[in-house]
Formats: sequence, C-alpha cells, structure tokens
Amino acid sequence: NSKEGDFHHALVMANTMVATPVYVEDLDIAHQSKLALIANGISTVAQLVQISKLELLRLRNCGPVKVDDIVKGLRKVGLTLRVHSLFPGTI
Repeated sequence: NSKEGDFHHALVMANTMVATPVYVEDLDIAHQSKLALIANGISTVAQLVQISKLELLRLRNCGPVKVDDIVKGLRKVGLTLRVHSLFPGTI
C-alpha cells in the first residue's frame, strides 16, 4: 500500500546524508499505542528503537497489550526494540 511505501522510502532516506525523521504516527499500530508513545516523549521511530521492551512497559499507559502492538508494528517494517542489557536473551 502507499502508506507502507512512504514509510520504507523514509527509512531509506534516513540512511542517506539527508536524514528524514520517521514518526511513530507512520507506524501501523493502534492509535492508542501512538498516543501513549507521544505522551511519553517518543515521537520518532529512531527514539523508539533505542528502548527495550522492559523500558516500554515501565512507561505510563504502556501496558503489555500496547507494547505487543508496538513490537508487531516495528516487525512489519523490519525493526525491533533494543535488547535489554540485563536480559540479553529477551527483547
């Protein structure tokens, strides 16, 4: 679809010298998940992928359902959350 194509184009552009931020609003996740991320100061995908699943769960209004939604949304575009350093076998 066009939205997914736009997202992939932005990711490619992010890897060039002219970086274009990709916003969490562009992810294919529930609206409530987007709102929770933004309310916690996470507005770009670059910020999001620097956070572990455990760290997301600690954020206000980010329970297991929203975190799973976010993980699935990142997976759709080939990205993952950061691996938590205390639990290297987990995400």
